[in-house]
Amino acid sequence: MTNATSNIGVAGVNASDPEIAKAPVVEHRDEGKTRRIVLQVVKQVVVFVFAIMMLYPILWMIASS
Repeated sequence: MTNATSNIGVAGVNASDPEIAKAPVVEHRDEGKTRRIVLQVVKQVVVFVFAIMMLYPILWMIASS
């Protein structure tokens, strides 16, 4: 391996290039975070409703005995 290839980083970018060091850092915005949270809440509500539907007959049986 030669010295010229030892400075090559990800996707063939030369990490020792001074222009690369001056490049602004772009922050990655997680735009799907809100959507994931809403989907998790909806899933939890559906599971809770399903659990109540399954437990209701058992609770009714216990209450009426």
